[in-house]
Amino acid sequence: MLAVPLRHAAAQTAQDLIEVARSVVTADRQAVVVATMELTDTEGKAFWPLYHEYRSEMGQISDELMNLVLEYAKLYPNVPEEQAKQMLKTYTSLQQKQVDRRTAYLKKFSRVLPAAKALRFAQVETRLDLLVQLNLAATVPLTPVAGANLTQVGLPAEALATEAERAIKAFERADSGLKDFFNGSAGFAVFPSVGRGGLVFGGERGKGLLYESGKPVGEATLTELNVGAQAGVESFYEVIFFESEGALAHFKQSNFEMSAEVNAVAASEGAAKNAKYRDGVTVFTLARTGLMVQATIGGQKFKCKPLN
Repeated sequence: MLAVPLRHAAAQTAQDLIEVARSVVTADRQAVVVATMELTDTEGKAFWPLYHEYRSEMGQISDELMNLVLEYAKLYPNVPEEQAKQMLKTYTSLQQKQVDRRTAYLKKFSRVLPAAKALRFAQVETRLDLLVQLNLAATVPLTPVAGANLTQVGLPAEALATEAERAIKAFERADSGLKDFFNGSAGFAVFPSVGRGGLVFGGERGKGLLYESGKPVGEATLTELNVGAQAGVESFYEVIFFESEGALAHFKQSNFEMSAEVNAVAASEGAAKNAKYRDGVTVFTLARTGLMVQATIGGQKFKCKPLN
């Protein structure tokens, strides 16, 4: 579970980030291949040298894709037209290179493995690539286009309110002490479903409601963009409590960014007793399954608008 947030990328070179992503993804892929291929000793002696040669060549293409992702991340959300054209050209070229390399190597694998195991390997590779692609699709934000409505497509207002109330009840069940925060804070923002995931390029996005005096007064959107090697996909509840009217007003102004000094508290019975406000806020997270979840929140960005 290794993540390298983009906001800290200034302290690291692009090559550093690529090396981190490559090492983790390579280790994960090989572990899956070992577990699923069930090779005999004889098959393994022929398979593994060819596999390492194959992954080395595919890894070079993956490094180029990672460079493209890093370039996109630096430009987002303002991607100039000419650079968008060049990125599209590079992306399609790299996709074709991947297909061509795989096709060539699958023929080689079919010569050193029984047909059934060569087919099995092709299936394993396809599934691993699909996992990476699905995570990328879920977490890399779409390129903004001129005149487009960039508001996240989300729940209807009524459904969002229902989900927010469900999140509040889930937090109170996880830690009864949170009732004091819900009742005693100047206000709070609840996000019923923050999505996180991606093996290479990860991010968070969620829509929630801002409450004041126990009533919803605004709609908030949470975004965070980060580069790293994350495993799996999580969906969790998040609630931000505001200590004072000033802290609440600051959030309402929109373009609010969470301080890197603020850490989320994993909601569990008794956790609220020791929770402290920092920079006027305190944050709790809870997996939608009801389990505790520790999330990195420094750098989260928010936009808020009044409810109609």
